[in-house]
Amino acid sequence: MKLNYCPECAAPLTKLNQTDYRCANGHGYHNNPHAACSIIFINDRGEVLFSKRAHNPQQGKYDFPGGFLNHDEDPYQAAVREVQEELGVTLKQEDLRLIDSSLNQYDENDTAADFAFVCLRWEGAMRPADDVAAVEWKPIEFLHSSEFAWPYPYLYDKLKKITGNNDVPRS
Repeated sequence: MKLNYCPECAAPLTKLNQTDYRCANGHGYHNNPHAACSIIFINDRGEVLFSKRAHNPQQGKYDFPGGFLNHDEDPYQAAVREVQEELGVTLKQEDLRLIDSSLNQYDENDTAADFAFVCLRWEGAMRPADDVAAVEWKPIEFLHSSEFAWPYPYLYDKLKKITGNNDVPRS
């Protein structure tokens, strides 16, 4: 994020290095990207669950269920919590398989370190809640659609290996 003014007192900031800033009043600020998680559900037919965003940014476009990590929460804990909040289903951390981690820049002042998980097992019926307007099972190729909200570099190839030929691995 590009910072010009202190979040505490609004004095101009001086950039000390890539992540550290200080204002004339001595307030320090450490600029870090947000940490987020995405959960990619795959059904028995090799289809992927896409969630339609209920709010901005990108309202009406599709994404994977997920969200930002809370303070003192690891990506696995966040994935379990986000799925419960957004879909009303329960999953276990051991049913999550980390397949990608990347830094994504969404706009000039917003970056997120994203942890992408695949999940093949869950308990309960999925229903949209929280900031999800709808959920739909679609082929993985939908990831390339203009209706998809965010770019996930290299994720398509990884998911294609998992979903290809309707041969979804079960553990």
